Amino acid sequence: MLRSIAKTHVGYTKKSERKDWISDYTWNLIQERKCLKQQALGDVQSKEPYKDVAKMVKRSARNDKRNFAEAMAKEAEAAAGSNNMRELHKIIERLSNNSQTRTQTIRDTNGKLLTNVEEQTKRWKQHFEDISNMDGDDCEPNHQQNYGNQMPDDSIITNAPTISEIATAINKLKRNKAPGEDGIPPELLQVDPTTSAKIIHTHINEAWSNERLPCAWTKGTIIKLPKKGDLKQCDNWRGITLLNTVYKNGKRSARNDKRNFAEAMAKEAEAAAGSNNMRELHKIIKRLSNNLQTRTQAIRDTNGKLLTNVEEQTKRWKQHFEDISNMDGDDCEPNHQQNYGNQMPDDSIITNAPTISEIETAINKLKRNKAPGEDGIPPELLQVDPTTSAKIIHTHINEAWSNERLPCAWTKGTIIKLPKKGDLKQCDNWRGITLLNTVCKIIAIIINERLQPIEGTLRDKQAGFRPHRSCVDQTNTLRH
Repeated sequence: MLRSIAKTHVGYTKKSERKDWISDYTWNLIQERKCLKQQALGDVQSKEPYKDVAKMVKRSARNDKRNFAEAMAKEAEAAAGSNNMRELHKIIERLSNNSQTRTQTIRDTNGKLLTNVEEQTKRWKQHFEDISNMDGDDCEPNHQQNYGNQMPDDSIITNAPTISEIATAINKLKRNKAPGEDGIPPELLQVDPTTSAKIIHTHINEAWSNERLPCAWTKGTIIKLPKKGDLKQCDNWRGITLLNTVYKNGKRSARNDKRNFAEAMAKEAEAAAGSNNMRELHKIIKRLSNNLQTRTQAIRDTNGKLLTNVEEQTKRWKQHFEDISNMDGDDCEPNHQQNYGNQMPDDSIITNAPTISEIETAINKLKRNKAPGEDGIPPELLQVDPTTSAKIIHTHINEAWSNERLPCAWTKGTIIKLPKKGDLKQCDNWRGITLLNTVCKIIAIIINERLQPIEGTLRDKQAGFRPHRSCVDQTNTLRH
């Protein structure tokens, strides 16, 4: 629609027969030569005057072209001095008569020289698909960004763009830019931004409600620009994409929203760091980084061999954590049984199965904002209604208590690796933390609460289930 309106009301600039460097004197001589040429066709005596005028035209044209080139050189020098690159490029383009260079021969991935236009086109298509990680025959990306459980930010406006927003974006479009495949230059929309915004508004609203841009909007024309080096290699060319103007409009609006969002997040991060709220600071940094996942770290085996295969790395990590925990990873039973001799149980310790009220109290004591284990149950889910949750869990805990054996699934955990200092190719320079199932945490809290009354009667060497003590310290003491 916009192109047809522009064609009807604006039209195209007609190319003048007269070059812009030809002076009026030379142009008059050209017209005179044209008349004498017609006369010379029927009158032999008119050929001499025609030849004389033709010589004068050539001489005058050479002078005009020389003067024009000198004037352009001075303008180019002034443009370069004022760092006006656009004007400088425009002058050079005029002096070079807009001449197009011939097609550059290129090589394929095997180094074979391609001279056929069709083969070159396929090679360029393959090259730009490789560096952009996109499938050229599809307007959908071949991967989806995983944002996890991230909740939307209420401070970001998610409603469809209004006419005023679109008009503002149109006014912010850069002028003198080549259009994309739609053939709509920014200047055409900027003649009347409000009317243009009203025309575009319907199409943008439709795309916004469908949460999908039309495939034609996302297509662009790739222009190749040479870099340094052998120009027969595709890697020595840089590609820029001429995008459709409507797509630029939406992209500019999205960039402004993202910039405002980043600035607001930066202020919140600064406030969180100032108040020493590390959790909030980490949360903001995670949001700003889009939860980017780092690539898999190559590690070494016990013999120092580098492992890059994922399956080999998994086996190495399994072996490493089994070694430092002295456990067999394929069995949920401990490798040894503790011999307590003839030690009598303490009557002050409650050994009955946990009651619903105890489970409910333990649920309320669970720390919030903690990652769940393999069961995938976060503490917040149980704490929505602790009484109902306790009643559901009570039966299973009672069954495990009466059998004196926890279900194997409850004792399993997910090990997360955290880097320490040193060479990260060595497994010893990583620290593992285990994400336990929530039900196991509840049982641990109940046992800990039952052991509190006998705190004063325990030996000093006892560390398990005691505040400010850890069995890890005792384990390290025994090892060394």
